[in-house]
Amino acid sequence: MLAGLLLFTLPLTAFADRPGQSTHEPAPPPESDRTETSQIYIDELSPIVRDGRLFLRIEGHLPTPCHHLGIPERQLHRDTLSVSINSWQKSGQMCAQVLEHFVYYMEISEPGTPEPQVIRVNDHTVSLK
Repeated sequence: MLAGLLLFTLPLTAFADRPGQSTHEPAPPPESDRTETSQIYIDELSPIVRDGRLFLRIEGHLPTPCHHLGIPERQLHRDTLSVSINSWQKSGQMCAQVLEHFVYYMEISEPGTPEPQVIRVNDHTVSLK
């Protein structure tokens, strides 16, 4: 299965960053602070195979530099992996109202689980067929 994906993703491996070089890593909000959640803005989804492992490169923007990438919620249903990702910040925190660029590599390959044919992240979709 990965061999077929490799042919599909070869042109996509020209990114300067690589898996493990995410600009923002997901983090849970601190339990001791009140937080607010917001949507993230996705610009591009790109499947990439590295060392026999499948990653999804997610590029987009957070609402402000004070926002943190939330923990992705994943659900596999048949051949579709649905992922929901939001951002969070501490309640009442003052922050510049500018978008914050991010790149996040999410590993899709998990031992013992079938590989999806379609991946949906929020309302964006990429096909691996």
